[in-house]
Amino acid sequence: MKNIIKPTLFAFIFTLTLFSGSVVLAEDASPGSSLKPGQQRQQGRQERVEERQENRMTLKKEKAYEEIDRRIKALNGLMERINNLKRLTADQKANLVSQVQQMITDLNNLRAKIEADTDPAVLKADKQSIVNAYRTFVLFMPKIQIMAHADRIIAVADFMAGKTTNADALAKINEAKTMAQNTFDGVAALKPGDYPVNKTVLQSARDTLQEARKLLNEARKLMKTE
Repeated sequence: MKNIIKPTLFAFIFTLTLFSGSVVLAEDASPGSSLKPGQQRQQGRQERVEERQENRMTLKKEKAYEEIDRRIKALNGLMERINNLKRLTADQKANLVSQVQQMITDLNNLRAKIEADTDPAVLKADKQSIVNAYRTFVLFMPKIQIMAHADRIIAVADFMAGKTTNADALAKINEAKTMAQNTFDGVAALKPGDYPVNKTVLQSARDTLQEARKLLNEARKLMKTE
């Protein structure tokens, strides 16, 4: 009886060993464990790097959206100001409004492109173009503001000229009006692509309008002595 049990026990142990080995081999062949420990660590590091890069791109995109939205809001406000300019003909107003609308369209298209960007270098270039391609805050808006200021000076000069016969006062009024009109015409032709060369033109225009205001103030004092 002992002789029968002993071989049977050995056979059972041998079968169990073979089965365990098969399980180990099956587990080793699974996709998740095909890499060595060092390779698994390297893969984990790579996945973390990619995740951080993706998070950085998401943050940069959100910042770009904010900058685009800020410019679109400002441009929408400009259209009303353009339509209130009295020195512009209907065609000139339509041309400026068309420029604003095109800038808004281009910014919206840029937003869609940025949303689809997957390359950090491309995203960086697209973000830079928000500033470099449109110059919304450094050129276009100052240009319209200067034109609006010149427009007001011309309107005031016309009003004052109709209220006095003082030759000295009229001379200052007419000079102020001419300066404002030249400034108006000068900045109207400025284009974003010429920046920063035309930055000096903007500053010169501001200085000229400041001088024109002084002339009107001097003319007003002369008018009080009539």
